[in-house]
Amino acid sequence: MFEKIINFFIIFFAVLLQMSVFPNIFFLGISPNLAMDLVIFWVVYEGFEGAFFKIILTGFILDLVSFHPIGINIIIFSIIAFLTSIFSKRLFAFGIWRTIILMLFVMIGTGINEIGTFFLFKAIEYFKGIKEAENIFFILNRNVFFSEVCLNILFFFLIVFLIVKIEKFFNLYKNKKNSNYA
Repeated sequence: MFEKIINFFIIFFAVLLQMSVFPNIFFLGISPNLAMDLVIFWVVYEGFEGAFFKIILTGFILDLVSFHPIGINIIIFSIIAFLTSIFSKRLFAFGIWRTIILMLFVMIGTGINEIGTFFLFKAIEYFKGIKEAENIFFILNRNVFFSEVCLNILFFFLIVFLIVKIEKFFNLYKNKKNSNYA
């Protein structure tokens, strides 16, 4: 239960940073997608089945905070997680290429997130008459995509570092707590 509370706070603060702090720090509407980075991290290190609840929760919280229709980010993150899971099982046998493969996952995940969100918003626009979707050529032809990929890769490795430190801290705390009562 304690781990679920910690994961909830990690997701909540990542989404809060992504939606309210980073847009004010970074320019041209480019900000790292911490929620997607968390999803890729958890899928790579826990597998799709182990991270499924976290994927759904991350997408749901991001949908709530961004005022998107509920389910947009859940669907996109599930697709990203499923594809990452399939390919990580096959490609991580090559240990020396692990970092490059992780960067490739983040790059492909960023593309799926941008294009998938566009098409889901177009579908909603078609069926509901909502005018929220961008033009696909704006997404694909902008030089911003490369910058967004670079930021996502940079913040992915920062997230890996921080979550590993948090897990070590709480495992140490749990071990001390258990040894005091043994």
